[in-house]
Amino acid sequence: VRAEDGDPTALRIALATTFEEKLDAASQAYSWYGKALESDPNRVSLLDDLQRTAMAAGLQSELVEMLEGLLESEPEQSAQMAYLSLLANICANELGRSADAASYFERVRTAGGESMNVLVALQGLYERSGAFEALLEIRQRQLELAESGAERAHILAALGKLHEDVLDDPSSAQAAYEQLRTLDPERLEALRGLQRLAERSGDAGALAEYVAA
Repeated sequence: VRAEDGDPTALRIALATTFEEKLDAASQAYSWYGKALESDPNRVSLLDDLQRTAMAAGLQSELVEMLEGLLESEPEQSAQMAYLSLLANICANELGRSADAASYFERVRTAGGESMNVLVALQGLYERSGAFEALLEIRQRQLELAESGAERAHILAALGKLHEDVLDDPSSAQAAYEQLRTLDPERLEALRGLQRLAERSGDAGALAEYVAA
């Protein structure tokens, strides 16, 4: 094992690489990659190595605990974002801890790392867990960030159904469908949604208008 003189992080990485590549010892490699990150918490390039060896050794829960501890040392913001994103993905995709995953993704948002990818991940988690008020906020934020008309149309259709079928808010559902109709007059979800709402409210005039459209 060789590393630069006086660089403990490099030595630990070299040891980890030896255990992983030469000895096929994932748990020992994970341990040394972890020690390397602990000596330099801002070296986020080590996160891929840690995730890979943690998966090989079945140590995902231990990795979550390690990263939580390192967050308390307040690394650079870019490192914090990388830690939180990895924590969210491990909890969502490897450990089945949906509530924890959502919490980590929300911390990414709070730390200034909001993106459409983060919002889509939260959307899926909230849909599966039935956290519909939180889902509504995510959908509304997606609408604000949408960059294309097609993307906005898709989100408005989903918002209309969420208000109509889940939140029992016909007026908000109508507003979403009307926005969708304005954006894309040929969109069937808008007309059918407005027809259903008119039938539900007994508004024969509105129903006739929508049926004739």
